[in-house]
This record gives sequence, C-alpha cells and structure tokens, in this order.
Amino acid sequence: MEMSLKNCGKELVEKVKSNKKILIKILIAKILTLIFIFYLRPPTNLSAIGFSDGEMYFNFTKNPKDLFKPPGTKLTPTTYVKPPGWPLFLLPFYTIYPNWIFWSIGFSFVFSFLALFLIYKISGEKIMWLFFFYPYFLYHSNFPLEVSVLSFLLTLAFYYLKLKNNYFFANLFCNLSSFFRLEGILISLYLLLKNSQKNVMNILLFITSTISAIYVYGYSHLLYNYLYGTPIIAYPRLVIPFLIPVFIELKEFFTKHFWKMMAIWVVFGVFVGYLKIFYIWNLL
Repeated sequence: MEMSLKNCGKELVEKVKSNKKILIKILIAKILTLIFIFYLRPPTNLSAIGFSDGEMYFNFTKNPKDLFKPPGTKLTPTTYVKPPGWPLFLLPFYTIYPNWIFWSIGFSFVFSFLALFLIYKISGEKIMWLFFFYPYFLYHSNFPLEVSVLSFLLTLAFYYLKLKNNYFFANLFCNLSSFFRLEGILISLYLLLKNSQKNVMNILLFITSTISAIYVYGYSHLLYNYLYGTPIIAYPRLVIPFLIPVFIELKEFFTKHFWKMMAIWVVFGVFVGYLKIFYIWNLL
C-alpha cells in the first residue's frame, strides 16, 4: 500500500513537471484576467445591477430547500428557478466558513483552470486558447457562477471518453453536469448516442439523471423562462457548454483556422459581448 502511494505520488510529480509550462501559462492568464475583472467590477457586491444570478445562488446556498421546484410549483415573476448543483456543492464549504464570495470565486477559478488544462490535454493548446478567449467564458469563469464547474465536468467527461476510453465515467460526469445547467442533458444524450458501449448501466444513468434534473428544477426552469422570458444578454453564456464538444470533435478544423476564430472572438467580444456587459455595469 505504501509503495503504491509512493508510485502515485511520483507519477503525479512527473505529470506536473511534463506539463509545467502550460500550467504556468494558464495560471498567469487566469490571474491577469481575474485582476482585470476585479479592477473593472469587483464581483463582491451581489446585489449590483447585472449580478442577480450570483445573488440567487447565494440565497439558495443559505436556504437549499428553496432550490427544489418540481412540476406543480407556483411560479411568479419573483420566483427564482436555478439549477441546484452549484449551491449544493458550495453548501458544506459555506457551512464551515460562511464567506460565500470566497468559496464561489475560489472554486470558479480552480474549476475553470482545470477545464482549460483538460481541453489542452484532449485537443491541444490552440483549442484551449480558443475556449479561454470566448468572450463570455473569459469573464463568466471569474464570477461566482456555475459556468466553471459545468465546463470542468464536461471536459472531464470528454477526457475519460477520448483519452481513457472509459464510457462509464464519461457518462457519469456528463450526466452530473445536468444538475448545474440543463444543457448538460443534451450533451449527455450526445455522448450516449456516440457511445459504442450502449449497455444498460449507461442508459439507466442517463435516464435517471435526466428525469431527476427535469423533475427537481428543469420543468419549472423551462416554464419560468417561457412565461417571463430570458434576458437577451444571457444567450451567449448558454453557448459555452456546446463549444466544448464542438471544439473537441472538430479540433483539426479549429486548429487550422485558429487565427480566424480568434479574430471572430475579438469582433464578437468588442461589438456584442464586452460593450454590452460594460454598458450594464455602467462603465460606458
């Protein structure tokens, strides 16, 4: 047992050494982005305009029983319907040390860092930077939101699928992501259909997690957004989980057209993403 732990430790050290350069690059890029975001708008005032999602997640962490809104729950314009995964993940840490901003931003930083590293391992550095510089991932991954952990779970699923050839864990992590955002269900379905090992375990895993997510919050979430509308500014954020499988599955294409995609990101970010966000933040 002792030798096994030593071997695992040595293997981990070797892996860190072999990926040292890219880990440092990601860390520096993340730190600089976080500093820039804090300089423009410190994500510490949850009641600030344009930051209602963070405030909702904070309230749900304090009152987790309010998360569950199965079919039949009365919905009004003041009803808050959010996925339960992020608040429930933060709950035990918040219980130990009740500083929600500390935990949420800290974990958001860590999960986005790990997601970027996994994309690098799966598809290479250019694909990783394309995902990093997608405007809405660039700043939402530094906020106390579910974007980072969702991205991490999806990239972890594809890591097990592409590099480990382990369909069970790929399906497990992908299905788990549906409790952080409903988009996880669609990507889980894609993995299931793509899976050459469509055994009973993987099918049951998908059915169980999908029904659970829809019953617990998905039905009310979709109904609420249908009745009261989704803010236009939220739509580009919804693209983030779908970019992961697209970039991974079409990595040759996006690697070849890396600079064209970067130009698109810059134009999209300046004229659609950043200006709109800065306007909401009263910076323009």
